Amino acid sequence: MEAETRQASLKKSKYNIIVGSFITPEYAKNLAETYREQGYDTKIFKMEGSNFELVSAESHESLRKAISRLQQFQDTVEIDAWMYIRE
Repeated sequence: MEAETRQASLKKSKYNIIVGSFITPEYAKNLAETYREQGYDTKIFKMEGSNFELVSAESHESLRKAISRLQQFQDTVEIDAWMYIRE
């Protein structure tokens, strides 16, 4: 049941603010934990068509909200953050 709920949540969260991408899963886990400790709702998922694991600090359903938050995030938390759109 929990896996189904998580999968549904991932599908709803189309726009993701990415703070890191790694081939080594342990690096992704470590970065996700760092952001989780700062209060972010981190997620790790595979980038489609690659071996990279992406670390998302925030996910949003609305493109407008995601763009706004990405700009704030780049200004105050991580200048190299970027957006990944999941279909």
